[in-house]
Amino acid sequence: MIKLHGSLTSPFVRHCRIALIEQNMAFEFVPTDYAGSAAQTPTARVPFLHCNDGVFSDSSSILHWIRLQGHRLFLSSPKGTELYCLANTVLDTAINLFLLEKDGLTPENVPYLKRQADRVSSSLASLNEQPLKLKGTPNDAEWRVACALDWGRYRNRFDIKSLPNLQRFMKEIANFDAFTKTAPPPA
Repeated sequence: MIKLHGSLTSPFVRHCRIALIEQNMAFEFVPTDYAGSAAQTPTARVPFLHCNDGVFSDSSSILHWIRLQGHRLFLSSPKGTELYCLANTVLDTAINLFLLEKDGLTPENVPYLKRQADRVSSSLASLNEQPLKLKGTPNDAEWRVACALDWGRYRNRFDIKSLPNLQRFMKEIANFDAFTKTAPPPA
């Protein structure tokens, strides 16, 4: 049995859930917090996946494994990989800022964090310039962008009101059942 460990609010976990749904793979979702992930995976984060092939402890390796099971490519082009990585930069940086803020560290009082906040803004502007026009089922780069943008909305970390291409893209992606079924619970 496939077991995906994670949090329903994690954008990385959401992307894995979308891929499992798309591949029609039966899986058990195991809610896991920081302590649980620290005890079960060397990365001490979610998601991680247990399956017959072992344990995968990063969303990218999980997605690669899922796509192989369905005889589908994961990140089939350098442009797609760049888009995926750009979305990861937004997520990694925004999540770190979110967590550090809980400890009282903010861009207003730590110059390094100001640079990180600027990185989120410049990366979002770059994403807005990408050719995000859905043609059929979204690929993993597009799913990663969607999960990143929706997490930013959900956590009130950034908005895309001044980024029309990203607004249009999110309206398109909202039409996919896998995206709506995996939305985080109301805050």
